[in-house]
Amino acid sequence: MSNPEKTDGLQTAVIMPKKKTRWPWLVLLFLLAAAAGAVWYFRLYEQFLPQLAKETAEPAEIQFETRLTPVQEYGAVFDPDQVVVTHNGELTVKSAPDMMKTGWQKAVFTVSLKPADSETMTQDFTVMVSIQDTAAPVIILREEAIELPVGEAFDPESCVKEVSDPVDGPLPYDPEEKAGTWTAVSELDPEEPGNYDVTIIATDQNGLRTQEDCQVTVTGTKKPEATPTPTAEPEEETDTTPPVIQLKFLQVEIMQGETYGIDDNIISIADETDGTLPYSDTLTPGTYSVKGGIDVRRSGVYSVTVSAMDKAGNESSAVFTVTVKEAEKTPEPTPVSTPQPQPETPAPTQAPAVNLSGGSAQEQIMNYITGTMGLNRAAACGIVAHMRHESSCNPQAFNPAGYYGLCQWGGGRYENLMNWCGANGLDYTTIAGQLQFMNMELNGAYSGVLSQLQGVADSADGAYDAAWVFGMSYEVSGEYLADRAGQTARSLYGE
Repeated sequence: MSNPEKTDGLQTAVIMPKKKTRWPWLVLLFLLAAAAGAVWYFRLYEQFLPQLAKETAEPAEIQFETRLTPVQEYGAVFDPDQVVVTHNGELTVKSAPDMMKTGWQKAVFTVSLKPADSETMTQDFTVMVSIQDTAAPVIILREEAIELPVGEAFDPESCVKEVSDPVDGPLPYDPEEKAGTWTAVSELDPEEPGNYDVTIIATDQNGLRTQEDCQVTVTGTKKPEATPTPTAEPEEETDTTPPVIQLKFLQVEIMQGETYGIDDNIISIADETDGTLPYSDTLTPGTYSVKGGIDVRRSGVYSVTVSAMDKAGNESSAVFTVTVKEAEKTPEPTPVSTPQPQPETPAPTQAPAVNLSGGSAQEQIMNYITGTMGLNRAAACGIVAHMRHESSCNPQAFNPAGYYGLCQWGGGRYENLMNWCGANGLDYTTIAGQLQFMNMELNGAYSGVLSQLQGVADSADGAYDAAWVFGMSYEVSGEYLADRAGQTARSLYGE
């Protein structure tokens, strides 16, 4: 303040005007200038400033979405649109489900996607699809109502024109209700006049059923029932007849070292009620067994007991002895009687030579039958099986009762063997000579047997048939040995 001046004793004050303050406006102008300079600087040097990294685009992904429970119709063409809801890229079916089977089946899809400036991506997706059969069979009736004369048998097809399934096709009739068929259910009595409902039921392979009703009217008058004549009840028959055992010989003589089997002396073992009895190690009802054995390596007398029991418990037995003579005392086989030429036996001056191929006797015989004789393998197995039982394929097998050779020819046929081979320059004691003799007989007096052998099927069953024919009609060995040889022929064919 200025000093006061005194005037008339009063003190007065002088007020000086204030100076205006300008600095806030200067600060504002400075800030605006700085901002403008910063913008100008940034625009001028923007290209020289470090560049911020641009956002990286997210990598492409294969999209694939299916229905929650995909369902397809049984027997239809697989439709991917009923399975896949969305996908990107190209969709292909890599493996379709089996549309002919109901239930859950596997389908495999492949999605291929090619993003821009990238290689093609592929991915497989496996989806379980439910194959369901919803189309039931269709039944078309001929008539909804038919008439049936009393006493006439009812034919279900008289009601039905057609029964089929949209997928399985026509369904056949079956007396019982089964999948894939149709049947008729009714309590119809063709002997009782009246109206009956017949229900036709069709079931497809997957168990869907359709049924239609057909009314059948049995017309006419019921026939009177005949009064049955009282008859006495038959008395229960009791089987008291034991089985019958048939043997070739009660006494057999063989040479030491000669092949011989107990079955070779058995013709048949059969019961009049139970038929042919099978072998069993232990005698039980309906079988036979053998006690005793033969050691062909040691000379001596061996006793063999054959026992049989039918299913009713009746037993029978038979005993035979086998004498094994020492090898050095083996007699030369001699004919039963003086050989006499047989007028019916052809006797060419010289039989063609036989070239038997194969190592063992059985192989040589098989090759001759299939090669020279032209029979199939089944027929050859049937013939060889009999030779194995009769002679063990030994051309010099001799039975003192007068049977000799591969087929155990006896009596007049044994004489024919020796005479025919001698007249044709062949040795009757060899496989070659005996096979040619057998071939001559089959093309001559036994041509009917040859025809049957030529007609057997080339199979295991055909081998059995061949053994049966050869045994019953050529060797005349009886049913028992023919059956045993047939079983052997089956096994031989399978080797």
